[in-house]
Amino acid sequence: MNEQRATEQGSGRRLVNERPAAALVRPAAPLRPRPSYCPKVSPVCCVPGLISMAVRALLVGGASAAAAATLMILQSRKKKPSFTLGYWDIRGLAAPARMMLVYAGAEFEDKMFELKQKEEGNGWDAEEWFDECRPALRQKNAFINLPYLIDEGTGLVVTQSTAIYQYLGRKLELMGSSEAEEAAAEQTLAQAFDLRNELVRIVYPFSGTTPEKTIAYSRRLPRLGDVGST
Repeated sequence: MNEQRATEQGSGRRLVNERPAAALVRPAAPLRPRPSYCPKVSPVCCVPGLISMAVRALLVGGASAAAAATLMILQSRKKKPSFTLGYWDIRGLAAPARMMLVYAGAEFEDKMFELKQKEEGNGWDAEEWFDECRPALRQKNAFINLPYLIDEGTGLVVTQSTAIYQYLGRKLELMGSSEAEEAAAEQTLAQAFDLRNELVRIVYPFSGTTPEKTIAYSRRLPRLGDVGST
């Protein structure tokens, strides 16, 4: 009789029969929806998880099984999408996109443009963006601005922050698995920007902020967060 062994799978636990090493590389239930770049044979779309699987394969099945598992690791890393995200060297409107990319485990270049104070006179020098990078990107997208996203797999250039969030949501499969979930994600994005636009009036001085206006805006903010508000 085959010896039974307890294995962890996701947040549950089950018993499986002891099998040859090849059985150890079968997929396990993912902890969250599998992004499209993850191969179907990947257990959790996670390199540490694949490394653990390779070690188990080596112990049970020898070098050949470990080599097969290692190949899976290399393939899974190659299949991850690669992006370039461009923005000023602050958090700002690029922060949500950066967090989405990190959360999904996608490879990306975080291209940050620095504003340098001019040596003579007042103002700031943004030559790196406006003179060096923007003209070439404008040939690919007439609306180009910061932030922008380049999908290195397709060459597509996306600009405008909300368009970038939604593109990444679809590309990384973070928009839900039904029309209702996708609509909920889109509504949440719009609601978050309503709150953000009101908050800008308080924290940025160029909008003519005064103590009186700050008090008035702060009293209005909670109502904007109510479900069903417009």
